[in-house]
This record gives sequence, structure tokens and C-alpha cells, in this order.
Amino acid sequence: MQRRVLVDNQWLTVLEDKYQLPNGSDCTYYHTQKSDAVMVIAIDGTDSTGYTYIVNQHRHPIQQSIWQFPIGGFDSDTEDPVESAKKELREETGVIAQGMDYLGSFFADPGFTNQKIHVCATNDIVESGEQQLEKSEFGLICKKVEISGIALLVDSGDMGDAWGLAGHYFLTKYIKQIESNNLHTTGCAL
Repeated sequence: MQRRVLVDNQWLTVLEDKYQLPNGSDCTYYHTQKSDAVMVIAIDGTDSTGYTYIVNQHRHPIQQSIWQFPIGGFDSDTEDPVESAKKELREETGVIAQGMDYLGSFFADPGFTNQKIHVCATNDIVESGEQQLEKSEFGLICKKVEISGIALLVDSGDMGDAWGLAGHYFLTKYIKQIESNNLHTTGCAL
């Protein structure tokens, strides 16, 4: 295989791989390498009647703003996803997590990137009210919404990315776990 680096910066590496398939056909494949990311779901309440926090940010590739759960990149070789989730939640929403559960992970888009998304959730929070946004997050808006409203945002396309769909799935499972076990950041095993 021949590999050529086309772009390499702090956000991603774009690669061109030239190789031969098992049937003898030549193939050129373009893909990216990105750091892992953490998506954090914060719940204010103890069941599905509670609230969660979402953020709205302009996404240049799709030329529109969409709602998402707080998301941020981290170095999975040197940083812990749970601690990164607490940091991301504080930065984007102003909410402080006293505890945090690791729920699992998934690949963002394995046909295009190696990025893995780690999902964490908490229902042990304190609202501080002050976001600590990075420069690249200019214009990011945080909103506290009823948990029941997330399905409507997904159905309408306002939370229309794969991460939003996955986030809705993990939120639903976490709420069920809380309701069935009266869980309060004690190590949710989903």
C-alpha cells in the first residue's frame, strides 16, 4: 500500500491510500484520521420528565446550524473520556457534573474516518450558568430542554446528525436505567 498525507493539521489528517484489492483491482481511497471525541448527556431530573442540555452551532460543511449534545475532541491516548466529558459539559453549557457515567462508544463514520465517539452521561449536576467557550465555538448557544422534546428535534431534522441520533439512543437507555435502578452516578452498565 502507498499512503500519501494530503492535509495534516490540529483538527484532522487527510490521507490518500493506493492499494490492490484481493481480486487484483487497483483502488484509491481517501479518508481522515481524527482524534476521538466525547459526547456528554446531562440530565436535570431523575426520570423522563426531566431536562437535558443541548447546544446549537453553525456547521460549515452543511451550511446550517443544528442542535447537538455537547461534543468535543480529546486525546484518547492521554486523556480520560469521563474527565473530558466533564470539561466539555462545563465549557459548552456552564453545567458542572459532580459525577459522570461512561455509557459506551461508536465510530463516527467508519467509511470516512477512524474517529470514535465516547458517550458519557450524568444526572448529578450543578448549574453554574457560565459557558467557557473556545474561540472556534463562537456563536454556540446552549439550551435546557425537556427530555421528551429530543425525539421531536430528531424527527424534525433540527438534531439531524448521526451523533444526535446516537445521543437520543443513549439518552433513552440511560433514562430507563435511572428509572429502573434509581441510578445516581454509580457506574451505569448499559
